[in-house]
Amino acid sequence: MLRLPAYSQFSKEQVAIDDLPAEGNYLVIGPPGTGKTVLALYRSSRLAKSANGTQFLAYGKPLSQYVHQAASATSLEGTANTFHSWFANWYRRAYRRFPPKVVGRPYDHDWDQIYPQLARGVPADARLSNLIIDEGQDLPVEFYLAVQLIADNITVFADENQSIKETNSTVCDLIDHLNPRQVRTLTTNYRNSLQIASLSREFFTGTHSGIPDLPPRRGESPILLHSIPFERQIAYIISYERTHSDRDIGVLVENVDTLVRMHSLLEGRTINPVQAYARKLGMTELQFGQRGIKLLAFQSAKGLEFDTVFLPALERTRHPLSLRERMTWYVLSSRARDELYFLTADVGVPIPLRDVPSALYSAETLSPDAIPTSGALSASRQTRPTPPTAPKAPGRSSGSVPTPPSPRPGSQLPSDSPVPAAPAPTLATDAQLRQLAAHLRSRNAVPRQGKP
Repeated sequence: MLRLPAYSQFSKEQVAIDDLPAEGNYLVIGPPGTGKTVLALYRSSRLAKSANGTQFLAYGKPLSQYVHQAASATSLEGTANTFHSWFANWYRRAYRRFPPKVVGRPYDHDWDQIYPQLARGVPADARLSNLIIDEGQDLPVEFYLAVQLIADNITVFADENQSIKETNSTVCDLIDHLNPRQVRTLTTNYRNSLQIASLSREFFTGTHSGIPDLPPRRGESPILLHSIPFERQIAYIISYERTHSDRDIGVLVENVDTLVRMHSLLEGRTINPVQAYARKLGMTELQFGQRGIKLLAFQSAKGLEFDTVFLPALERTRHPLSLRERMTWYVLSSRARDELYFLTADVGVPIPLRDVPSALYSAETLSPDAIPTSGALSASRQTRPTPPTAPKAPGRSSGSVPTPPSPRPGSQLPSDSPVPAAPAPTLATDAQLRQLAAHLRSRNAVPRQGKP
């Protein structure tokens, strides 16, 4: 759901950034949840009212769609484009041809050819007054050498800790090439609960952007559901959506192939329509004002947030996390506002959580008959009433958390092997469905002290 704070809700550090002068280059550094995208949108809107030629660049199509829809739902002006789309169109208008690409790498611009062309002169009608860039760490260093020939004033919002591409720019790169008048830092996390933020910090890699202060808002401990086969992970997500149909739910998966298979198992089995971002499915538009499940690959989740986030199929991770992968998990785990679920077929702790203290999450498993297959959920939907929406409360049910057993040798799938075919579904009984719905509701029925 769209959640854009009003100016009156800004903190002092956010107001100070929003009040930066229009003239000059500025760099704003902020970890997840500190409001970078919101501030970028407000700044873009304000500058667009006072000067022609203001452009807002966002990382990735889903984030640019969110920015556009959020602006349309408020009194703010302006829209966002992705870097690749905008630069290709800008260069074509300026020089009557598309920018040259590196041979054999269709998504990489050939800056060795582009920069001399810009240095020879940028047409006056192609220059920009203001350029606002969100998630600026994921644009190449070469772009920041060239962009000052294109725009008079540049503001970049970035977090080096959230770099998920090899061609990223560091904070030092941005300072060197932008030569900003000021470098401002955001420190307060307004998105996550204390429990979710505490877990996300474990993936911090120690870059110059720093780590946000822990938020005061307490919530529910993240949950690891282990020893659950892939199809029953899907059934759990379906049941959760049916009992929490008023929530915005992000389901984030590693690659498009997993996304396509998961979409086929989710579609038509939830209260709200399932949305997905995948060109392979012909689905490239997300409606962020609508509740329900939004299914995205890891890389498309940058800058977004959800009430609840599910990270399923963790059994497919077979090797220790690299530095870049730790950054990716820092991004993924910090997308959740209120609830965070890790799901795996592994017996015990999956590799992404191996270095995370067990005190920061609750490890649970469910008996096989407690989760009907996703096919059974679909078959039973026509024979039962929609379960009522669970009441919201700050905690889950009390009870002991089982200690995960040690992983069995060979219990994980090789990363290059296909996901096993789903077993033939059996019809779920109404009693099974009521049992699972009761399990989900019980998490919210009795307040429990969350783990810090």
